[in-house]
Amino acid sequence: MKKQLGISVLEVLIGLAVIGLVVAGVAGLSTTAFSNQGTVGMTQEVAQLRNAVKNIYSRQSGYGTASLNSQLIDAKAFPEYLAFNPTTFVVTNSWGGTIAVTGATATYTIGYTDVPKDVCLKHLAQAGAGGLTSVTVNGGTAVAAPVSPSAAQTACSAATNAVVWTAS
Repeated sequence: MKKQLGISVLEVLIGLAVIGLVVAGVAGLSTTAFSNQGTVGMTQEVAQLRNAVKNIYSRQSGYGTASLNSQLIDAKAFPEYLAFNPTTFVVTNSWGGTIAVTGATATYTIGYTDVPKDVCLKHLAQAGAGGLTSVTVNGGTAVAAPVSPSAAQTACSAATNAVVWTAS
């Protein structure tokens, strides 16, 4: 009888299948982790911006009707990891969209564009306390805060969404 040297084709195929399953599992976990990180990041950013606007305008009778981005940039209210144009005051969010904080006389809005569907749904279901009164997604009807998961699912229907919070 001859002794087999090396490995057979079947053993190689089984090894490749195991490696493929491991890679697929890691890819699935990393996608979920990035989605959760995006949701937490957006929720924290909205809370940070809300607090900054309240601090800057605490002694004022209103917020005006223009963009508040320039004041927030000068006050270093936006997280350092977000890019902005110092001339136009356009702030870029984590997904390549924009963040716009705009006065609306007695209220103000915090708007995000290009928010992925999964992040939009989770963010709407988690946010909505501390002065956020309503949210509009993709120009639809305003939904009062806090937003139920079913209302968030209905609102965040596109692959990328525009989310605009109204705060007082």
